[in-house]
Amino acid sequence: MSPIAKLLTCAVLLSLLKVNAQDTQGILIPKVTDQNSCQPCRDAFKSKPRDVHFNITNDNKDDLYFEITDPRWLKQLFTSPKDGFIIDIVDRERYTCNTDSLAETVYGLRGTTTPFVMGKKLITTLNKTANGRYSAKVATIPKSLKGKALEFNIYFVRQNFFCYYSRTYNLKSHRMNLLDPGLYLDALTYASDFKKPNTEDGFNLKNKTLKFVIPFKKNKATYSKEDIAPLYDSLQLTKFDIKKIKIKAYASVEGSTARNATLQKSRANSIIKALQNFQKPTLVNEVESQENWVEFYNDIAATSYADLTTLNKQQIKAKLQGNTSKALEKYLKNHRKAVVELELEKKDPYKDLTANALIDLFAKEVAASNVTKANSIHNVLVERLKNNSLSPDRITELTVPDSKPFLDITIKNTSIPHLLDIRNGMIVYEDLLALDKKYPRHKKIKYNIIATKFVIWRNKWAEVDPVRFKLEIKNLKNYGVSSVLIKRLLVNYNIIQSQNFLNKGDYKNKDLCIEEINNTYKHVNLKGREHLNLAQFFVSYSRTDLAYNVLDKIVRTITVDEDVLFYYLNLTIVKSELTKTKAYRTIMLNALAQNKSRFCNLFNQYKKNGGVTFQLLEDAYLRATYCENCVN
Repeated sequence: MSPIAKLLTCAVLLSLLKVNAQDTQGILIPKVTDQNSCQPCRDAFKSKPRDVHFNITNDNKDDLYFEITDPRWLKQLFTSPKDGFIIDIVDRERYTCNTDSLAETVYGLRGTTTPFVMGKKLITTLNKTANGRYSAKVATIPKSLKGKALEFNIYFVRQNFFCYYSRTYNLKSHRMNLLDPGLYLDALTYASDFKKPNTEDGFNLKNKTLKFVIPFKKNKATYSKEDIAPLYDSLQLTKFDIKKIKIKAYASVEGSTARNATLQKSRANSIIKALQNFQKPTLVNEVESQENWVEFYNDIAATSYADLTTLNKQQIKAKLQGNTSKALEKYLKNHRKAVVELELEKKDPYKDLTANALIDLFAKEVAASNVTKANSIHNVLVERLKNNSLSPDRITELTVPDSKPFLDITIKNTSIPHLLDIRNGMIVYEDLLALDKKYPRHKKIKYNIIATKFVIWRNKWAEVDPVRFKLEIKNLKNYGVSSVLIKRLLVNYNIIQSQNFLNKGDYKNKDLCIEEINNTYKHVNLKGREHLNLAQFFVSYSRTDLAYNVLDKIVRTITVDEDVLFYYLNLTIVKSELTKTKAYRTIMLNALAQNKSRFCNLFNQYKKNGGVTFQLLEDAYLRATYCENCVN
C-alpha cells in the first residue's frame, strides 16, 4: 500500500471512530475480556421484581422523564459513579418503506442519543407522582427531532460499558375485574346479561345463543334446504324470539377480491331474508365478511402446495388458476360459508299485559297459594326488568309470603338489587344472612352470600378474614354447589389476594396467588371477554408467558373475537422466532382481514386501539408485511 493510500485509510478510520464516539459518547461494548464488567448489571435485571416497571415519558414540552414504579431497585443497578444510561431517541422516519434496507446501527443504537445520565444522581432527584410512580427529568428532545414521531429506548451503562438495551414496548394491562360469579335467582344469573345454558354449571336461563355454519357452493349466494334445516328445526322447536343475528360470511380466496366481497354480502343477505320470515319487526343484524385466508393457509400447510404460503395474496390468487384451483377445490369448497349466530330470548306469554296487570295477577296467584304460577309470573317480571321495561321497585316491593313454599321468590327479590347495582351489596349481604339463619344449608342462599361478600371485601366495606373466607368458599361443595363454580370463586379470591400482597410488597405470596389463578382458570368455563381480561391481568403482573397461554388456542380460528386476536398479536409480535413461522403468518392475515387499519396501527404505539411500537419494523419479515399491506 502506498504512503498516500495508508494516509487515506487512517483518515477514514479516524473519521469512523469520531462518528462512533459522537454517537456513543465514548461508551464501549465490552470485549470478551471485559464481560465481567457487565455481570452486576445483568444480575440486577435478573433479580428485578416482575412488578417493577420503568420507562421514558415525554411531557409534550419536549422534556423527557425517567419513570419507575419502585426506585429501591435502582440501588442494586447503579452502584458506582460510572453507572447510568443514555436514551436512544428513535425516529419513525427510519422505517420508511421507500428504502430497501434500514440504516446500519452503531452498537445497536437506532437513533439520536441523549447525554449520559448518572444513576446515583438520578436516584436523588426522583419525586413521587400523582399516579404513585417516581419520576425525574433526564433529557430534552433535540430541536432537529421536535414534532416528529419518536420512541425512547434506554441503554444501561456500567463502568463505561454498554450492558443492557431496553426497547420501547406498549402493551395494555389492567388489574382484573372479578369474574362475574352471578347470583342464584331461579338459576345462576349474571349481572351483565343472561347467558346461554350450560348444564355442567347449572345454568338454565331465559336467553340462549344458537350457532350454525351454512355452506355455499362456488359462485352461489343461495343454500340448500338441507343445509338450513337444522336452524329451522331449532327455531320451531323452541319458544324463543330472535333478538339479534350475527353473520360472518366467508368466500374462498381464489377469484377477485371485489367479486368475493359481493358474494359475501349476498350470502349474508339471503340468510337474513330467510330468518326474517319467522318474526316481525325487522331483525337487528350484524354482518361481517372476509376472504377465508385463515383456513386456506391451515389446510394447505401439510400439502405439496405449502410453498404458496410464502407468496403475497395477489401472487397466490394468480397461482390459483386452472389446474391449481381444481386440485385445491377439495379444500376451497369448505371455505365458502357463513357462520350464523342467533341471540334468542324466551317469548313472553303475558306480552299483552301491562306491568300493573301482571303484578295484580301475581298477587292473585300468591293469595291462592299457587306457587308455581306465581313463580312463573315473577320470572316474566324479571325479564322485563332486564329489558329495562320495568322499574326495579315494582319487583322488590312485591308482597311475598314469609314461608318456605315462597322461599325461591324471596331469594330472588332479595338478590336482584345486587345484580342491578353492586353498591347495594352490603344491604343484600345482610338480608341474605338473615335468610340464612332462618333457612340454613340452602344452596342458593349460601352461594349468594359468598358472591356478595367478594364485593364487600374488594371495596373494603367491612373486614374479611381471608383464611376463613377461603374455607367458606370451599365448603360450598357441602351444599351442592358444583366444583366448577367453586373454582371460579377461587380465581376471584386469588385476584383480590394478589393485589393485597402486592400492596404490602409481599412479592412471594403475590406470585403464589398468580400461579393459583393460572392453575385454576383452566377448569373454569370462561365466558365472553374473560379470556382477554385474564390475559391482560397476567400482563399487569409481567407474566406475558401466562397471558400467551390463555389466548394461544383460541386465536387460530376464523371466528376469533377481534380484540382477542389483536391482543394476542400485541403479546407475541415482538417474538421474532414466532413471526417467521407459517402458522403466525396465518394469524396475521386473519388480523388483516378482520381489521386492516388496526393491524397497521400495531406498528405505532401512539395510535389508539393497540399500538405496540414502530421498531417492530426492524424485523425484515414484519417490515415486508407492513409495507405490502399498510402503505399505499
